Amino acid sequence: MLHILDLSLNSLSGSIPRCFHNFTTMVDRHAASMIQRGSSSSYVSGNYVNSILLALKGKLLQYKGSTLALIRAIDLSRNKLTGEFPEEITNLEALYSLNISSNQLYGVIPPKIGNMKMLESLDLSRNKFSGEIPPAMVTLVFMSALDLSYNNLSGRIPLGNQFQSFDASTFTGNSDLCGVPLESECHEDAAINGSGINGF
Repeated sequence: MLHILDLSLNSLSGSIPRCFHNFTTMVDRHAASMIQRGSSSSYVSGNYVNSILLALKGKLLQYKGSTLALIRAIDLSRNKLTGEFPEEITNLEALYSLNISSNQLYGVIPPKIGNMKMLESLDLSRNKFSGEIPPAMVTLVFMSALDLSYNNLSGRIPLGNQFQSFDASTFTGNSDLCGVPLESECHEDAAINGSGINGF
């Protein structure tokens, strides 16, 4: 069963296939946990490579032996992919890491991204995504690494849960984003603060 798909650093073009939601171990969180408990030893007992380097959470990490069966990751970064973020990817509820940075993807981040409850690392940087950051992303409580920098995102940065732990570099390069942790104040906040000062 497919646990890791790494096609980064190629010259792939076109759109991301919508059939990605057919990756069974990345879709069903319960099935994935059963594989972890029952099949991890057989996964590395044959002629499989039992060591791999993966760029996760902004770092190059090495995974060996049985821990390989715990990782479910897709890396399509640094290609020439175009088109929108396929909503079908949000069905990968057992996915641990998704990196589609440094492509030419556009459109909005699907609101259903909140379905990806196991996601710990998400890198959408250096694309052309627009619109607001979906508030549902605040519900991804396991996410400890996020990079949305250098897109065309706009509006207020959602607050709550782990989102308050991300620094400004997570959102830099989006000139129309506002709110904490960026220094740019949202228009409605500026209006409220201004009226408060004048009212005083």
